[in-house]
Amino acid sequence: MKGAFVCWLLLISWVQAQTLWLNWKAADFVPLTELPWKGLELHEVPKIVERIFREPNADIRYAVLGEYLRQVPMLHFAYAFDTAVLLEGAQVPDAVVSLMLRIWAERDPQQAWERTQELVRLVGFEDRWLTYDAWKGRPKIRVQDLAAIRASRYWLSRNALLTYPLGVEASKASEAERVRLMKAFADLWFEKFKSWPGTPAERFAKGGEVLKMFQAYSYEGMRRGDVNSHGIMLPEAFEVGLRRWIVERPQEGAAIVKCIRHQHWNADAMRSIAAHDASISAEFLQTWFQASPGTLEAWADSEEMKESKEAWLAKCIMISKVDKARRAEWLSGIQPEDLSSHLAVLAPWNPELAMELAVRAQDGDSIEEVATAAVYGFGSRNWNRTHAVLEEGMAWQGKPAALF
Repeated sequence: MKGAFVCWLLLISWVQAQTLWLNWKAADFVPLTELPWKGLELHEVPKIVERIFREPNADIRYAVLGEYLRQVPMLHFAYAFDTAVLLEGAQVPDAVVSLMLRIWAERDPQQAWERTQELVRLVGFEDRWLTYDAWKGRPKIRVQDLAAIRASRYWLSRNALLTYPLGVEASKASEAERVRLMKAFADLWFEKFKSWPGTPAERFAKGGEVLKMFQAYSYEGMRRGDVNSHGIMLPEAFEVGLRRWIVERPQEGAAIVKCIRHQHWNADAMRSIAAHDASISAEFLQTWFQASPGTLEAWADSEEMKESKEAWLAKCIMISKVDKARRAEWLSGIQPEDLSSHLAVLAPWNPELAMELAVRAQDGDSIEEVATAAVYGFGSRNWNRTHAVLEEGMAWQGKPAALF
């Protein structure tokens, strides 16, 4: 047991050394309401990519990233690629690499091939960590190039590379050139992995509906609920329209909420999503708060809404910005039986305050839920939202929060 604990500490230390720590707290994320290169030159890579990765909704973020990568001057593509991987904030950024590698191969197959050969060296640790919890009866830990992984901030699974030949096939290269590069990829794959390549999972490949909403938002269309097209990203396109609406007319917040509640989404077999009613997202509420704090606070405190889950989420988003009296009023309204659930919602937005309340209540379940929600409360595809919480958690040693 002692040896396992020491190994765990060494692993944690190594991971911290290899991973870029982003100090972006929940309030530092800014839901996009316009395309992030507006007012900038396309070659201003750091500014644009940072704006993209401060978008908290992964589907919107990667739809916009894909569109930017189709426009950025090729001279700067590699810079954009590397910046995006770092701002992803993940140890294994398979999804974003898969998205970007296909676009790179479409635009410049040879340059993308050179990078693909480098990325192959970063493939390793492809099984879940618990697969390696014992020496007997477990697969060997296999890496392509240990020195390369040690020198890198991240590593990959082999499947992240499978979009390269798809991009080559869709490129404007000559037929001979496309065949040459696809054959070279297949040869490299068989040499390194000794298996059939298979089909990539492209979760972020289609973002047309999202981009249309950025470019052709219509207030009248949103107000009528005229969102009946059938793109795979339609719910995220609707979300962008809601943000545009609240920024333009924050006084209509209650009407927008009614529009959301009347919206129903059909099942999406491609993403294994069942039919469901639309919900009020944290990103919409955050946009509302950034546009008009007073109208959001009034809505959350209204008699109609103040006992609802959506109102509590809005209060969690605002709680670090309101005065002590209002904060005390909101916290005192938490019923004992609701403590765990309420603190789990609060934790991503103010982890120190949520943990202090859980400890004061001497509630083990609440402490466990807060610790989990503080890191994972924004979902598993938002790794760049977890770094600040982890960093604070290591530095925090029971210092009391300013509750009231």
